[in-house]
Order: sequence, then C-alpha cells, then structure tokens
Amino acid sequence: MEYKVKLNPLKPFSRSVSIIGVGATPFMYSIDDPETNGLCEGELFGYAAIEAMKDAGITARDVDFFIHGQAGPGWETTDGSPNMHVANWFGMKGKASVHHSQACCTGFVALEQAVMYVASGAYDMVLTGCMEMAYSLSIRDKPAFMRRLGTDDMFHDVLQSTIPKDYTRQGQHAFTIGAEGGIGRYVSENGLSDKPIDDVLCTLSISSRRAAALNPLGISRDTYEEIAHGMGMKDANEFVRSKFNPRITRYMPVSNFEQRCDGAAALVVCPTEIAHRYTKRPVEVLGIGHSCLEAGTARLEKPATEAAY
Repeated sequence: MEYKVKLNPLKPFSRSVSIIGVGATPFMYSIDDPETNGLCEGELFGYAAIEAMKDAGITARDVDFFIHGQAGPGWETTDGSPNMHVANWFGMKGKASVHHSQACCTGFVALEQAVMYVASGAYDMVLTGCMEMAYSLSIRDKPAFMRRLGTDDMFHDVLQSTIPKDYTRQGQHAFTIGAEGGIGRYVSENGLSDKPIDDVLCTLSISSRRAAALNPLGISRDTYEEIAHGMGMKDANEFVRSKFNPRITRYMPVSNFEQRCDGAAALVVCPTEIAHRYTKRPVEVLGIGHSCLEAGTARLEKPATEAAY
C-alpha cells in the first residue's frame, strides 16, 4: 500500500537564525594510521567544535548550549548520554547540552535542533555537531583510545535495529532493496529498460566521487578516472561498469553506497540580527523540515523526501 504524504505547513521562526561558523575533522580510517590511531570520540567531536568556534570568532565561554549527534552511540562508543562524555574535550563541562540520534538523518536534524533553540529565543549562541566512528569501534570496559575494526558484517547487523519488527523478523526488509524500491517503480511507470538507469547511476557515482576528491578533508582522495587509469582502463566509465564495482541488487552498484569512516563536523548558529558581529558572510537559515518514516515503508525514499520538503 502506497504511503500518502500529509502536508502540514510549518509555522515561521519567531526570529531569524544564521550560521556563523563551521568546522570539521579530516575523515579517516583512524586505526589504520599511526598518526590517528588512538583518537577517541571526544577528540573528534572536540576538534570539529573548536574549529567551528574559531571560524565564528567565539570561544566556549560564549556558547549557551551544545547539541551532540551520533547515529550509533551504543554500538560505536558504548556510551550512554554521549554529550556528557565529550564535553570536557572543548571546554563545555557544565554547559547545558543534549544528545540525539536519527540514523542517516542525524546531521540534518542537528541543524534543525540548533535553529529551533535560537529561533525560540531560549538561547542566543548554540553549537551543534555530529560525529561517527563507524570504522573503528570502542571496546567495552576498555579506555576510549583502545579501538577495534568495525567490519561490514557488524555494521549490517547494527543496521537491522533500524528496521521495525512488529510483525516480522528483524531484517526482513533489506536495505538495498528498500533503497532502490523507488527506482523499480519509476522504471515500471515509464516503461524504461535497465540501460538508462545504469547510465544515470554510474554517472552519479563518477560525478559524486569527483566532487568528494576535491574536498581536502574527504576520505576519498582519488577520482574514478584516476583509479581507472591506474588499473590500465580507458576511463571512469569502464571502471564503474567492471567487476570492481559490482551490482548489489538489480540496479545499484557498490559505488552508490556510503563509505564508512571516522570523523566529525560542527557549526554555530545565532540570531541573524547579531550575526554580523562575528562574520561578514553569515548564512541565514530560511527553513528546515524533516519527516520520520520507518524503513519498512514501501519505496521509502520518495514519500519521506516529499514529506520533508
């Protein structure tokens, strides 16, 4: 049964809010590099938070409230209330704070929550950030700097916890099938063959990877063009259609999925009326919307995105 989006317009903010600072760590396979092996959650989140505050021209003393986001704290860090575990790493001990987790949407909700705190008038300066250590996991009952490899199998097991199991076994609804459910519907409605879909998905992979490689903090440093040439192939198109980029389901290749790693990012927001005290180019937040649909919803991507927009 198709889910019907119910459109309820949001009310306007009580006051305008702007972003005045951003910061991020390099994204990394931390335990694979002697220079980063031993980094823990507090160091990653604190690094991003300090960079965001420096960018905004403020210090921890100026922040009224901070928000900590992490999709898998119980799995990656074994920390309850992880906002309390990271506060000392960037001068926020005793500050009001909160933790939240919304799986893949945690980063989007991180901005929304910060904006709402400022738009309501409750706080003037809010720092919000998200961190993940999905590649190097903590070890229960060990110090935070001691970590272990998080394998793909372990990650898949954790992902099952985001799938409702009210009337079926957990994992009955496979993620890859759910991710391309909308593609199958689109193909059926428009009478398409597999080739144009393959062309679009491969082009998307190539373009996204090229953009990712331009980011000096990104985990992916090589474009698919460079990888292809290094393997003696003609171009990126040959690589993404080769055995090195297999299809996981009917349409989607490996290159259409996320690349797990360790890293963090943060930003600072304040009322727009005072934003120019801190930066010449504040970014005003015009509006944010999000929706919550469980992974068992048929062709999840389309109705969830429609509801958010």
